[in-house]
Amino acid sequence: MCGGSIRLPHTKVAISEMRLLHLPKAGFEQARLRPRREMKTELDQAQFLIGAALPGSGVSVEEELTRDTWLVRRSVEAVLDWYTKTAVEPEIQQAAKLAGDQLRRSREQNREKIQEE
Repeated sequence: MCGGSIRLPHTKVAISEMRLLHLPKAGFEQARLRPRREMKTELDQAQFLIGAALPGSGVSVEEELTRDTWLVRRSVEAVLDWYTKTAVEPEIQQAAKLAGDQLRRSREQNREKIQEE
C-alpha cells in the first residue's frame, strides 16, 4: 500500500489501495486509436496522457488537451500525481509528471481565456 490516499469520485476504492506494477506501453498504441469521447474514466484518461507523454509516442499531450473532442475529468490530475509518486518504472513517473504539468498549464490557460471573454 502507498502512503496517502486519494478517493476518486464514483469509486469504492481509494487509489492508495491499488498497486501499480506496470503500465503496458503496447496498450497505448491501441488506446491512442480510441475515440477520445470513449475515454470517460479517470484511469483511462490518465493512462492515455501518460502514454502520450512518453518519448517517441507520436502524440502531443498539449495538442490532445486543446481538442474539443473530449473533456478531461477534474480528478485526472490526482491520478497523474499518484502515478508520479508510485509508478515502478522511472519513465512512467516522469511521463506522469510531464502530463500532470501540461494538464495544469492547459487548465490555467483555459481559465485565463474564459476571464478575458
